[in-house]
Amino acid sequence: MGQLSTPYFQQWIVDAIEKEKMKKNHLQGVITHLESEVAGLSKETVEQMKASMKELGIRKMTPDGLLLGATSIVSQNKQLRKEMTDLEREITALRQQNKAMETMCAHQKGDPKPSFRNSQRRSGEQGGGDNRLKKKQQRELKSERGREKEEMN
Repeated sequence: MGQLSTPYFQQWIVDAIEKEKMKKNHLQGVITHLESEVAGLSKETVEQMKASMKELGIRKMTPDGLLLGATSIVSQNKQLRKEMTDLEREITALRQQNKAMETMCAHQKGDPKPSFRNSQRRSGEQGGGDNRLKKKQQRELKSERGREKEEMN
């Protein structure tokens, strides 16, 4: 207990208190800086979100506006997926038709390798008879697309 009243100990206590005050001030400065950083980032994020929403066609930032926008996006997504599936089917059908035509032409020309291009080059054709077939297939494809669009509506 005698040490508590010595000037050395009293000075040590005063120094420790000053040190703690300095730590406190430093930490308060760090807190203030971090709070302003968080506020700035939050504001920036909100602005980016609003810009993204406008880009997606959502104008109202209300719950109803967001719900309407989300519904619209989901609907567009479904439509695009359906179109993609239809196009994939169309590509598959066209590839099968092309393969069948190559095989048919190869058999007609007596070519051991079923290649549509080879049979055209050998016979000297530039697509005369084949152009009619292609045009017919294109017309059929267009009418098929028209029927699909009518079914969608």
